[in-house]
This record gives sequence, structure tokens and C-alpha cells, in this order.
Amino acid sequence: PDQISDDIVWQRLARWITPKDADLERSAVYNFRSRIAESWRKDRVLIAGDAAHQMPPFMGQGMCAGIRDVGNLAWKLDHVLKGADPELLTTYYGERQANVRQFIELSVRLGKLINQSAAGEAPKGQMKSIWPSLGPGLGARDGIGGELAPQAKGPEGMLADTFANHGFYVLAREPMDAALPVVPGEWEKLVEHNAKAAVIRPDGYALDRVDNAEEVEALMSQLGLA
Repeated sequence: PDQISDDIVWQRLARWITPKDADLERSAVYNFRSRIAESWRKDRVLIAGDAAHQMPPFMGQGMCAGIRDVGNLAWKLDHVLKGADPELLTTYYGERQANVRQFIELSVRLGKLINQSAAGEAPKGQMKSIWPSLGPGLGARDGIGGELAPQAKGPEGMLADTFANHGFYVLAREPMDAALPVVPGEWEKLVEHNAKAAVIRPDGYALDRVDNAEEVEALMSQLGLA
């Protein structure tokens, strides 16, 4: 139902508060939804956040996902407006919708756990935290490219994205001279895949692995981002 009676509301609140303690101003039934728009772009119009997807609130990822959408889109728009190939914008939907879908699916699973009755049977297995990679788009998807990078610190403890002026930078396990700002730091993904460094995008995700300055320059030029 779209509405419920005040009596039912007070029954639900009876353990904590009664009509003697407060006035009930309004009540509403809220239906959780999980949806993803089939298209996030129409010509020069692009959508993000709640316009592009809805998810249950159990992980608090609705707004977070919207912020990631905008983070993904903003730097691409900036590069296109500065002369990059407009095809760069075609990577937005593929990268973000796959990431959002994984958060939605886990939110639904977590909601089933939270909303079960006291007499209900707990779901089998253990809920694990996830950091979904981006969907297909820029760079490889090999365990480094498309993964969310840690926020390392540059010179004098400055956060990496501040040090790089919110642009591309290199997260390197060893000293490196490159055309992009270089921030020293360890990342388990680099260690796991025996990589020396990775180019990090303005939205905080890794573009791809690199081992030297020449590979940094080649990668950026190949993608038209130099």
C-alpha cells in the first residue's frame, strides 16, 4: 500500500514512543527500487546519479555512485572541450553502469539480510566488502587498469590528487621521471601483478600499468590524452 494508518505506525513505534510523547506529522510507505537506465546519453545530454540509476539504501551507495559518475564524466568532458576525440565520452556508460550494477546487486543482498524478520533464517555465507572495477572502457582490465587506486601522499604529505591538481598522475613503487606528476606509494595491486607503477586517472581509478616514463608517454598518446 502507498499509505498506512496512524494506528499501525504507532504499533510499530510502541517500544520507543507513544502518542503521549509526540505528534505524528506524516507517514509514507517507501518502496526500495533497483534500476539502471538503458542509455545515459542522448546527443549532447548526459545523465548521472539518480537519473541514471536507483539502488536500495542499505550500503549508502546511491549518492556515492552518483559522485563517481560525475567524477568519471567531468575529466572526460574537460579533455573533449580541450580538443580530445569526442569518442572519449562513449566510455562513460560502459565503465560506470557495470560498476553501479555490482553495487546494486550487493545492496539488494544486504537488504534481504537487514529486512528479515526475527524468526527468519539468516542467509548462508558471509557478506564481503567489494570495490568493483570499472566496466570496459579506457585501458586494460587486468587487475590494475579500471581498479580504484588508494589515495597516496605526495611531497610534504600532500594528497596525491591535490599534488596532481586533480589530473593524471603516476603512482610508483620506485622513483621515476615522467611527464606526469609522480607520487611514491605502495599498492597491493601493483605488488600482486609485479608492476612498478600505474597511471591514475582524475577520477581515482587506474588507467593502466606502466614500468617507465616511455610507457607513460606512449599510453597517454595512444589514448589521445597527452
